[in-house]
Amino acid sequence: MLTTKSSASFYRFKKQAMQIILSRISTSALPLHVPRWMVCAALGAAVVYIYGSWPYRYWKKRGVKGPTMVPILGDMLRFVKFGGFRQMMLADLQEFGRVYGTYFMRRPVLVVADPDMLKQICIKRSENFTDRGTLGNETYPMDKGILTLKGQEWKRVRSLMTPAFSSGKMKVMFPLVEQSARQLCDSLLKAEGSVVDVKAYFTNFTMDAVACTLFGLQINTQENPENEFNRNGSEIFNFDFRNWKIWLLFLLPGISVPLFKRFGISLFKQANLNFFQDVISRALVEREASVNCDEYRDFLAAMVTARREAEQQGAKGLSEHEVLAQSLTLFLAGFETTSSALQFMAFFLAWNTDCQDRAYKEVAEAKAQNRGSITYECLQGLTFLNQCLDETLRLCPPALFTDRVCTETTVINGYEVEKGVNVRIPIVSIAHDPEAWENPEVFNPDRFARGSTDGAGLAHFLPFGMGPRSCIGMRLAQMEIRKAMAELLLAVEFRTAPDTKPYEQLDYKATTISAVKEPIKLRILSRKA
Repeated sequence: MLTTKSSASFYRFKKQAMQIILSRISTSALPLHVPRWMVCAALGAAVVYIYGSWPYRYWKKRGVKGPTMVPILGDMLRFVKFGGFRQMMLADLQEFGRVYGTYFMRRPVLVVADPDMLKQICIKRSENFTDRGTLGNETYPMDKGILTLKGQEWKRVRSLMTPAFSSGKMKVMFPLVEQSARQLCDSLLKAEGSVVDVKAYFTNFTMDAVACTLFGLQINTQENPENEFNRNGSEIFNFDFRNWKIWLLFLLPGISVPLFKRFGISLFKQANLNFFQDVISRALVEREASVNCDEYRDFLAAMVTARREAEQQGAKGLSEHEVLAQSLTLFLAGFETTSSALQFMAFFLAWNTDCQDRAYKEVAEAKAQNRGSITYECLQGLTFLNQCLDETLRLCPPALFTDRVCTETTVINGYEVEKGVNVRIPIVSIAHDPEAWENPEVFNPDRFARGSTDGAGLAHFLPFGMGPRSCIGMRLAQMEIRKAMAELLLAVEFRTAPDTKPYEQLDYKATTISAVKEPIKLRILSRKA
């Protein structure tokens, strides 16, 4: 049970500590044989220790269990021990249960994997948990991105963006994705009989899909990997974690964020930013000049339409800065995650050939019944293929967790969550919870079949989040993955190679997404052959 504690106690403590330090430093308080510098060093060390350990009393004082933090380092040593967030969060679920307290640097974080509490946080009481946690994306141009914005500003931008991802807009964008999927199939067929790094092909596909659906560009990265868009797109999110700016944001966000904003410092390379700003500016000019900009069938056209409709109603549309931020946010959120999902789906189908054969037969029958093509409507009816995708997203969710910031002190199931505290939703832990899923480490698409009680409940499967702040690009990502895999199954077979590790031996990167350290290599066989 959490109890209310005033933050004023911390400031009283600091004032008392400083008074003690000042009094001890006075000459009269020092023995004659003890050098002043030694006393100052000891007192300085004590202050550093107190400063480094004081925040980690937060959950203990409130009676909430959780991992023990190391002064100053927090849970950095545990992070290194487990090799990243994935294994650490799975271990924490086993040791501490579905609700426990931890920290991000010096900030208290309440981890919630309890489905009833999640429904309240994400849906029933979502008005008190509207904001996401931020770190590093508060600088230009991401400061206006939908993942960063808060409160009413977020609601305004979200409402303007939502029509761009309706089922109607997905149908309009579908031919663009279809073209990218065919280019993917053609490229993989050229590797027939070979063992390849499938992620490289899926990355090229995702780059092509992003370029055409977001920016209206046809680039064909499969045939021309050195194109300018691919080069800039690959570089802009290729962060070097030795960069002083990243560490400054990580260690001193309260100081560095205002300074970065004041002096226009960005985490991105200026050359890459200039490229995308130029692409977006020219595209917006073209679409603004068009009477019917929907003919472009891309995200930027949808944003121009949304701006026009908002201004007709006397509301504020998206500025060019905001359009740039949303474009890069969607790029960031959808590029790596979509290609990784395709990689893991191909991997699981290669290890489970019975499931691959079932999915292939379903797709082949659907194509025959739809005049030789897999249409947008057809994708919705590919029941088993969609179950395979869901099971892939369960075992290897694109994002391992997501955060919500409490904006108003709220009591959830007896836990008082104070204003300003982060609530972490451990997506990967929930998806591997043995109390919710039978044999959670086994690939079993039938657990998502209609009538199955395995993992029953809205809050047990959250690859795209839940509630008002769920992933706005969910439909686009699902369409890209389903279309690409449906076309691939008609063209090729995925088979394991001698050095293809099974699922339980995969070694993951220490990141916040599902990513493996070593490339997943599969053998590609032609269906026709």
